[in-house]
Amino acid sequence: MIAEKYMEQILLDLLKNPTVRYAIRNICKENDGIKAELHDVPEKTARSSKDTAEYNKLMNQHENLQRDYSQVETQLKEKNLELQKLSLELEQCQDQLAKLKNQNKMLQAEMQAIKEENEKLAKLKAQNEKLQSDMKAVKAEKAEMEKRVSDALEAFNAFMGLSENDKSSLDNNFTEESLLPFVVNGSDWKNIIDIWEYCKYEFNRGNLESRDNLLCMLRFFLDIHNRSHYTSPKYAWQSVETGDRFDDELYEGTQDSRISGVVTEVLLPGIVACDDPDKIVRKSLVEVR
Repeated sequence: MIAEKYMEQILLDLLKNPTVRYAIRNICKENDGIKAELHDVPEKTARSSKDTAEYNKLMNQHENLQRDYSQVETQLKEKNLELQKLSLELEQCQDQLAKLKNQNKMLQAEMQAIKEENEKLAKLKAQNEKLQSDMKAVKAEKAEMEKRVSDALEAFNAFMGLSENDKSSLDNNFTEESLLPFVVNGSDWKNIIDIWEYCKYEFNRGNLESRDNLLCMLRFFLDIHNRSHYTSPKYAWQSVETGDRFDDELYEGTQDSRISGVVTEVLLPGIVACDDPDKIVRKSLVEVR
């Protein structure tokens, strides 16, 4: 008991000391603060757990983002490598394209040269074809001239082979015994008709010794007359053959022929107009049996 009282007295004395009182007040304040903090501990602890979960979640997200970032960064590096490779290939393609363009220019130049050569060849070919055509025309004309000369010589030789009596009878038709006057005079229409009438007279009498020569001359003269006087033949030989039925409107029988029957021989072909075959200039002289 004494001790307790003694302690109370000491405590009261201490409380009377301002410094002690100040210290006690501070201790009380601190104690109140500690109580307040202790009171908040559960709430803070709850908040801390929640923050930890949030933190862990954020850390997981961060790790995922880091991983995604690493993957994206890896893909980006791969894409950069591909881009570099493509850039290199693009440069190679551009170089190749430049080469191809140069080759194309060279080919275009060669094609133009070939085109010009082809045009020259085409012109030469056309000239050659024209020359060949001209040569054919010249050859044809030459052949025609040679044929005409041959026909003229044949007719002239036929004339020269006539009997003296025949030549004398044709003196009015041929003034000279040379080729050119013979062709010129013989192709005159009046002379052709005169020679035809002379043939008819002689053949009708049965004088056929010079028949082949006279017919050769007549054929030649009528052909020359058509060629030299008209753009297309005006006169032709009448069509008549052995075995045809005799028609006195078309043919004329010899003095020894029957009045009707069939044609057994054509002694002298008649002359008709080409534009109108029914127009008979001279009737054919035939034998009828």
